[in-house]
Amino acid sequence: MAHAPPARRRRHYNASCLNNAHLTIIAAAGATPNHGLPGVGKRCRQPQPHGIVRGHMLVSSLSDPRDEIQHSKWFQRGWTYQEGILSPRRLIFIDSQVHFECSGMYCCVALNLPLRSLHTQSGHRFRAQFCDKINIGMFPRGIGTLGWEIVQRIEEYTKRQLTDSTDNLKGFLDVLHAFARSRKRVLHCAGVPMISASSQRRLGRESKPCVQELSPLTGFCRGLCWGCCTSRAA
Repeated sequence: MAHAPPARRRRHYNASCLNNAHLTIIAAAGATPNHGLPGVGKRCRQPQPHGIVRGHMLVSSLSDPRDEIQHSKWFQRGWTYQEGILSPRRLIFIDSQVHFECSGMYCCVALNLPLRSLHTQSGHRFRAQFCDKINIGMFPRGIGTLGWEIVQRIEEYTKRQLTDSTDNLKGFLDVLHAFARSRKRVLHCAGVPMISASSQRRLGRESKPCVQELSPLTGFCRGLCWGCCTSRAA
């Protein structure tokens, strides 16, 4: 699809391409698509600070690569949001190093971590103390583990920038489709999620516990009722 018109390429840029990929290579370095991958080809990576003190080589461990990724142009663009959310495994190139993250672990080339010791006994994921709150790293586990997290995904996406305002919904459709196909079964109408009663409770809003299921119309109305949850001081 490299030579197809931009609009056509966007329609074919769907979740199946990312979900079925063994690895998604993400170019988060530079401000333009032509910047390339640092450390690959002619594009050099920033040298790692180092020095020799009394015969010992001291090498900088560099800053957390996730901070550099979050301040990159790639992280600010709306169309790239789906790359990070829908990809099961990500290899992210930044100017200083390379960062890897999947649904079970994360690592970078600057540090030689004892990965086996950081994992649980089953070896499927990192131990809880090495994870970032409910996420493993900077990305959620897939689209999220619960239906109410669709609201978080919308909040994250709407913070990003789009050159064409008519792409606001197009750039998020594959995430919405992923929620609809999942066990969470969160449907939407023109981008407005149909929030269930259980999802509303997780968002901190009152809902009658006797309500087991909602009609599509009721769920749609709940999705329209955005509000703020205020916390009380202890």
